[in-house]
Amino acid sequence: MARDYRRAWLPFVLNSLRYIVRRTGTPIVPVTSVGAEETAPLFGKIPASFLGIPYLPLTSPPLPGWWTIRFGDPRRMGELPPEAAEDMS
Repeated sequence: MARDYRRAWLPFVLNSLRYIVRRTGTPIVPVTSVGAEETAPLFGKIPASFLGIPYLPLTSPPLPGWWTIRFGDPRRMGELPPEAAEDMS
């Protein structure tokens, strides 16, 4: 079975983002998108373990569709000093 790299990189990415946000005081802006999954429907999965991945998706060319992208209100981590970035607990 192929290794799931998203799970391996997730802690690194989250800790890096947490460090940057705490160090710079940058607000976090939540973003969501709806509709993108409908532009490329999945018709099937071709096994591809010989390539080191679980499968190759069988899809159509991109179809026209409506996307909705929404941005939430910026969220701040609070009034933390820049030194708080070193405390990753």
